Amino acid sequence: MLICIDPGHGGRHPGAVHGDLVEKDIALNIALAMRECVEQKNHVSVVMTRETDEYVSIGERARIANRANADLFVSIHLNADPDPDEPCMHEASGEEILVYSELSTAYRLAQHMATTIDQVVPGAFRGVKFRPDLGVLAYTHMPAMLIECGFIDNTTGGQQLAEHPEVAGKIIARALLDAWGMQGNC
Repeated sequence: MLICIDPGHGGRHPGAVHGDLVEKDIALNIALAMRECVEQKNHVSVVMTRETDEYVSIGERARIANRANADLFVSIHLNADPDPDEPCMHEASGEEILVYSELSTAYRLAQHMATTIDQVVPGAFRGVKFRPDLGVLAYTHMPAMLIECGFIDNTTGGQQLAEHPEVAGKIIARALLDAWGMQGNC
């Protein structure tokens, strides 16, 4: 089995920024932790779309996965809430998984992964959502998903992801492996 792990953004594209927290850096650290965990399994290999802070276009990310003939494509991101929190208003929180279609293998895998993914940050899992407009989901030729690991601007969740990306990486790796019917301990 070959998994393509795509740390979102990179280089001149920082993604969401909140104070000193930058999505491209946190996503990379989570993705590297995922790789380390997944590669501990026999018969599972990983190809990365980036391993450093570099810009990789959406098309190139898909080409990397397609050329490698990956069995699964997973893009790692953090969400952001553009609205200011009003007094007595709850902060946005929780994870979500984006897939191309409800008819896809990725949708079935994401549904299976939901309970485990909900452990990444505090807050309720926001669901599996359809986003056929996202290039990394539309241009890949294998089951593909984009995981929003939580909100970078959430007081607790964003800091937790920045300080302990290895925890999120292991949880996501475990969820992926379990969804594919493999024991996901790492």
